[in-house]
Amino acid sequence: FNRNIAKFGTTSSELSIKDYDQGRIGFLIKNVAMQTPENEALILGPSKVGIGTVPDNLETASLVVNGDIRVGVVRSGTQDSVGSENFDDPLRYGAKLFFSGGPRHSQDIEGDNRDDLFMARYNMNPDESHLRLNFSSLSSLVDSLPGDLGDNGYGNGKDKFTVGYMNGGNYKPTLQVHNNNRIGINGTGAPGFLPNNLLHVKGPSSGLAEDRASHLVMIENTNTGGANSLAIVHSGLDMNDSTISTVSDKNNFITFMIGSVVVGEIEGNNGTLGSDGGVRYKTGGGDYAEYLEKIDYTEVIEKGDIVGVDNSGKISKDTSESQQYLVKSTAAAVAGNWPGENKEGYELIAFFGQVKIKVRGAVNTGDYIVPSGQHDGTGIAISPVDINRSVYKDQIIGRAWETSSIIDVKKVHAAVGFGFGLPSMKDEMIVLSDLESEVVTLQKDGDELKSHFDSILKRQDDDIQVLIDEVNNLKKR
Repeated sequence: FNRNIAKFGTTSSELSIKDYDQGRIGFLIKNVAMQTPENEALILGPSKVGIGTVPDNLETASLVVNGDIRVGVVRSGTQDSVGSENFDDPLRYGAKLFFSGGPRHSQDIEGDNRDDLFMARYNMNPDESHLRLNFSSLSSLVDSLPGDLGDNGYGNGKDKFTVGYMNGGNYKPTLQVHNNNRIGINGTGAPGFLPNNLLHVKGPSSGLAEDRASHLVMIENTNTGGANSLAIVHSGLDMNDSTISTVSDKNNFITFMIGSVVVGEIEGNNGTLGSDGGVRYKTGGGDYAEYLEKIDYTEVIEKGDIVGVDNSGKISKDTSESQQYLVKSTAAAVAGNWPGENKEGYELIAFFGQVKIKVRGAVNTGDYIVPSGQHDGTGIAISPVDINRSVYKDQIIGRAWETSSIIDVKKVHAAVGFGFGLPSMKDEMIVLSDLESEVVTLQKDGDELKSHFDSILKRQDDDIQVLIDEVNNLKKR
């Protein structure tokens, strides 16, 4: 339904006013010179306005605009006067688009909650333009109302700008910018998420490490040459301050956590800047390990099991034909020779550091751990005094760092690799000293035996001489 109320025009333009029923009035423009059809330029309805649209579209919103919108006008002519402060100068703003109309939650606060929400152009300098979105106006205590100004001079974090999406009638925030300078990327869509840091990314993520999509955050560098992807800079230090000469361990660059428990850190190493100053990696793991292939993929090798290494570098608990003797890692700090995500047929074997080793029988601190010979992953302890005389001297795996009187199989804390798996010089000197003492004792015993036999031989010589003399006397008779 439409009915002409009035029509005005000239030879080049016409304005028609029409009644579209249900309280809707339209103002239509026609370019007579160009013979264009009537254009519904403005539609007015009860608390409704439409620009460039048809009457039925007024049902969707209070203001319906079909086409581009410009807030403010493009100014030209003489240069405008602005203030001296280029970052926070009211004269540098263009027209603002304000957002109001929210419900009042208190009789003491108007519907804008004491926060001006607006978007506006801000001309910082020639050829330097900003689009500013304001979502909070910080206020302190006013009329017994607490306000949203925090103790640190920033906001309390309650006011925020969010980007999100609707899901089943519920709003799911994804990006959050808070008035305490904190930004949150909310992968959970939970409305109660509050960032704990300047940048807080939170969300569920799992899957294969080789799958890019399974990671919570990805930094992708598309440079085809040398690629520098991440820099962690502690720029608050005054490098011209002569008192700052070390990379202090108070400089924590990265912290690894499970929940609230710290499981590792990368921090300063207390070295000298420009010399040995650097970083160190801290973790609870105590050994360097590498992945080694098993001879039999079906063999079960547990943490602490002793394994033998054959000529091809493969491992087994059967040590009868082994060239080297190692142990499966307990909790490696570093894992080398990684075969990839599919580790079937490989075990992580300790090369150096501290591990737990399965041992049969009693063991004392300082004892050497060698294979038990039962080919079940267990070892036995040999004392430093006995190791050089035993057949196990070339089968040392490590050295016990604890004592146990338990006869059954148990795990013993031990050091493995390099010098830990070999008798020390001190032990060698003790053995040599023991051998020297034994040689002296044997020499003394030999001297005593020689003296004893010399005495016996002299008596025998004397007895023989007596017999000879008696025989000679008998012949004379």
